Amino acid sequence: MATSGALPADPGALIRSRPYRVLLVLAALIGVVVSVASWCFLELVHELQDEVYEDLPGRFGFDGAPWWWPLPWLALAGLVTAFAIERLPGRGGHVPAHGLQTGGAPTQPVELPGILLAAAATLGLGLVLGPEGPLIALGMGLGIIALRGLRKDAPDQALALMAAAGSFAAVSTIFGSPVVGAVLVIEAAGLGGAMLPLVLLPGLLSAGIGSLVFIGLGSWTGFSTSAWQLSPFALPEYGGPGWGDFGWTIALALATALGARLIRLQCYEGLDVAHAVYEWNYPRQLLHIRAAQEGTVTESELFGPEYLIRRPLLEAIDSDDPVVLLIDEIDRADEEFEAFLLEVLSDFQITIPELGTVRARRRPSVVLTSNRTRELHDALKRRALYHWIGHPSIEREIAIVRLRVPGIPERLAVEAAAFVRGLRGLDLAKPPGVAETIDWAMALDALGRRELDAEVVQQTLGSVLKYHEDIDAVRDATLARLVDEARAAATP
Repeated sequence: MATSGALPADPGALIRSRPYRVLLVLAALIGVVVSVASWCFLELVHELQDEVYEDLPGRFGFDGAPWWWPLPWLALAGLVTAFAIERLPGRGGHVPAHGLQTGGAPTQPVELPGILLAAAATLGLGLVLGPEGPLIALGMGLGIIALRGLRKDAPDQALALMAAAGSFAAVSTIFGSPVVGAVLVIEAAGLGGAMLPLVLLPGLLSAGIGSLVFIGLGSWTGFSTSAWQLSPFALPEYGGPGWGDFGWTIALALATALGARLIRLQCYEGLDVAHAVYEWNYPRQLLHIRAAQEGTVTESELFGPEYLIRRPLLEAIDSDDPVVLLIDEIDRADEEFEAFLLEVLSDFQITIPELGTVRARRRPSVVLTSNRTRELHDALKRRALYHWIGHPSIEREIAIVRLRVPGIPERLAVEAAAFVRGLRGLDLAKPPGVAETIDWAMALDALGRRELDAEVVQQTLGSVLKYHEDIDAVRDATLARLVDEARAAATP
């Protein structure tokens, strides 16, 4: 792998370079290695915790762990940690009292034994709770080992990229999502600016592939990986993505592929120019007037660019850098705003009376999404490439249910997806989407069901259908037929 000693100043040029593409391939491989190593480490910690606090008290004749039981184990954890800090490289790694901080020099491979020893002792014996810090260090060290194995004189920038990719993959295993893990590492390390995509692309690639391998290891061995996963907040249940969310994903993918900045305008009823294009900073203008009361204040002073608050449309049109403009859920905006938007997107220019006309020096790529709460005007449709995102295939919907409802019986997942697919073939006011399939599968799983029958479908139909007329239409013979078809689809 040939890489230059210094990286190009332009992030877009670097992303398109061959050495960077080679690093992306290596990041994917690192994701596999790091996920396996993280799985082994977490399984070791989990087994140690069970042995010390669940199994061992019974072997000594106790019904459960007595009140004093943790004391000797915590003392032992302290001694092992002190040995790692004083005698081994790396000084035991991350200090929990300092909070999660990943900035600074990456963890070197020689520091891994001491860090993992201290982590196994403190986590396994109950001295600390969170495995994020040790996992990030493990991912960093393995990333550096992998790159140095291919090239001993790899530049520092490449080593830093691989260390970041490894840390993304490692920490995402306990949060159940590559994106959540990536956000955590970015916030902890203070990453940002134009170089952020350089770290984000290999990191997300490594974390995504690593998460798939991590989940597969749990299924293959029979161990439950959910025992290690942490929920960062007590969030309400999220039913699943809607069609507008798929449009957001397309825009994000397009921005990433083009190396462009993503600007989003969320539409809603009552959206106007002040919130979509620009408005004047009136409080600041008033302060300027008061400060200049003894002198003369000209209009050009009060209505200069420094007093202009740029909203998404103006920000996208007046940008010198490549931009992807996402106008999300345009059908929620008023028809008047849609007409204004048509004018803006036809010429890619905006007139500000006090400053003149702002023309796009580099036209943004525009993505519009709609949930069809109302029909869009033909004039707007004519200026767009139309793409319809339909319901997924039965196989893909079953895979989505398995992913969003961990532990659901295989037969129940197949029958639920097949039943909802049958509902979509009826003349309903609101055919159920993927989100309703996920909600219903969660409800059935919570009830302890392993397969469908007419009675449980009747009781839980409100999770799938949201109109009284639709529920009445699925009764008796129709319901029995759909249940039989769903059960037949799950029969090999």
